[in-house]
Amino acid sequence: MNRKQLKFCLIGAVILFGGCTASDPTNHLDSSADTLFQIKPDQNRAALERQSGTDQYLKLLLNVAEDAEVKEVQVKPGLVSKGTTMLSMPLTDGRTVSFKLSRSDNVASGMVGWVGDMPSNRRQLYPSPAEIDMDPLNWVSLVSDGNLVVGDIRVEGQLYRLTAVGKGQQVLVKVDETKLPPEAAPIAVPVQPQGNTPSLTAPLSSKSKIRVLFVTTRQSRALYPNYGLELILALLKANLYLSNSNVEALYELGGFYDSDYDETGKEPQAQLNDMMADKPLGAAIHIEREKARADLVSMLSTYSIYCGIAKMPARKETAFSSISCFGALGHELGHNMGAMHSDESPVQGIPAYAYGYKHTAPNFHTQMRTSHGAIPYHSNPRLQYEGVPIGTVDKNDVARTFNERREVVENFYPTLRMQVFTDLNFQGDMCAMSLESGVGKPPCDQPKSAKVFNFVPGMRLCFRSENYKEVCYGGSFAGSFEVPDLKAAGALPSGLYREGKVGDDAFNGDVQHVEYKNDYMLTIQLHSLPDHQGASCEFRLGRGSGGSLSDWPQCAALSDGKSRSAKVFAFGGGDSKLCFYNADFVQSLCFTGAYQGNFSIKNWDEGSGLPAGLVRTPGGGGSMNGSVHHSFYGFGPARRPPAP
Repeated sequence: MNRKQLKFCLIGAVILFGGCTASDPTNHLDSSADTLFQIKPDQNRAALERQSGTDQYLKLLLNVAEDAEVKEVQVKPGLVSKGTTMLSMPLTDGRTVSFKLSRSDNVASGMVGWVGDMPSNRRQLYPSPAEIDMDPLNWVSLVSDGNLVVGDIRVEGQLYRLTAVGKGQQVLVKVDETKLPPEAAPIAVPVQPQGNTPSLTAPLSSKSKIRVLFVTTRQSRALYPNYGLELILALLKANLYLSNSNVEALYELGGFYDSDYDETGKEPQAQLNDMMADKPLGAAIHIEREKARADLVSMLSTYSIYCGIAKMPARKETAFSSISCFGALGHELGHNMGAMHSDESPVQGIPAYAYGYKHTAPNFHTQMRTSHGAIPYHSNPRLQYEGVPIGTVDKNDVARTFNERREVVENFYPTLRMQVFTDLNFQGDMCAMSLESGVGKPPCDQPKSAKVFNFVPGMRLCFRSENYKEVCYGGSFAGSFEVPDLKAAGALPSGLYREGKVGDDAFNGDVQHVEYKNDYMLTIQLHSLPDHQGASCEFRLGRGSGGSLSDWPQCAALSDGKSRSAKVFAFGGGDSKLCFYNADFVQSLCFTGAYQGNFSIKNWDEGSGLPAGLVRTPGGGGSMNGSVHHSFYGFGPARRPPAP
């Protein structure tokens, strides 16, 4: 087979375990179990291939099918639910097997996940508390959107893929994993200087939530007819590997971005590098990533030489992966988290124990060795399969690596954490809450004071009453702060601003909602020297507002135009326009573009170091250094505000 023709890849492989196994699939047919699908008696592949939108996809499935075993099936999507405790499924060889429910969750809007394995006496044969729960040879993972079901079915290590083609047709594929391309070696990220490298210490959070944004290309949307459903299944399995391995982290869906990217003529590494913020694709991804506050970004592509490629270990600006096989997602995200394939080829910059594991008798390997044929676990010497540890302390402990790195990755976009109290000055009952961008309800009644952790510059935190009166906090401040009385102004750290009514009637009723989102007020920080040095001052602008530096008493030292650098927080993107002017409004420097977020101006007369998607437009000639007297924040095309 010409591997260049292989563009679609599926996770899995035949896993040949030596010795006896505690599970015999022929003994695991439960007559009371609901049957998820039936293989249609009249198989007409030619007719199926003629269906609109299925010919290309079916050819790709046939490329990875064992003995061209692709069977059309009739599926009952409604059976994929929390209420279904057993499911039976026929195989292509005539057998029917049953799986018991292990877990079922709403994995995305309108989508339900279902994971199960076969009943077994293995835990009785190997009673150690370290013995793994899930049967690594015989298990199933499914996702349904109410109309279609996609999933992996593993029986004695053999993978069967349940997938959808064309307009609602579903097929069962017996996969030959020897036809799958490998995962590429990750692209090493330069090691940071020791002073800037996050230390690997015990995390503060009991469980980390790591948001993942999916990006698609023109080609991947055309090739994979149900890519959204398949990517959700891939994310479900990636989370399964984490939970099975005692990694206290959860991948959360950060959304989908259907880009206009054209893969034509670009190898996998080039595509991965195109995701960086200094490239056109990367600039567009950055905008969507900021909106979603996604810690990791993975792009679905169609290259055939590899199943996936990733940056390792990821920093915020390099937290990218690309996959062409849905089943490689958990593996590639694992590279972002800091794990590598084999300790036989050690890599600088990662711990000595950050490698996948392979064992003989019984024969198995974990996910980071390669996703093909892997058990649904990451290496962890504290867990066992049939009495054998599935890792080693010195070289093969990916679970430890992930637990040490999870909070670093989670805090690429920190989750706001709060403790709210039912009385003033942090007295009374206390409860904790976490907030992503959006609206949440405080879990305590009548909160009167609060402690806030991980506040991010350019964000806005609002406490709202039932009729939407509110008190909000925003600005350039980063870190933690305390509010001993939500109704009082109080002292706040530098760079943090309180906006809202002061006094007993600040809230008409109790606090009902807490909102954390991008600030709609712009915060500008001016400095008297380049590179944000020297004397400084700070002020805030709403849309359609502006003024002279002399209008702000805190900027008296810079009111004669002495500024030579600046920081801007919460630029709105879209049609936003921020302009600075000299004393007589002849010279100007304006910023526009799709970029949304914070940016720095290291020198008014230089345009280097600006984020992709931000457009810098000087006007009037001459130098702006030492000539910044006025500012204006508005919308749309360039316009000069009226002189004060």
